[in-house]
Amino acid sequence: MAKTDDFDPMEIGTTTKTPPTSDGKPRPANDVGKQLLAYLERVERLLEEKQTIADDIKDVKGEVKGTGFDIGTFNEMLRLRKMDKAEREEREALRDTYGHAIGIFG
Repeated sequence: MAKTDDFDPMEIGTTTKTPPTSDGKPRPANDVGKQLLAYLERVERLLEEKQTIADDIKDVKGEVKGTGFDIGTFNEMLRLRKMDKAEREEREALRDTYGHAIGIFG
């Protein structure tokens, strides 16, 4: 494996110090710049998609609330559905134990 201890990303394109390729050969600075730009563009596209999905979720939750459902309980149901049965049962048992301990149940 190639040694990259002397690599400084701030020096990309300003010197010949660039991270080596997987086979240890020097990589031209322009290839590094292209690779970095490609990563940046991919993340930017994913962030845009993430925002679109977040907006869609907000719209659906608005429909839920508009239909008359309690949004807090709806969100709790989402969390519970992510858990497996054993985890849900453990959570319920702990909630009951804590509730009894502080006097809000029975």
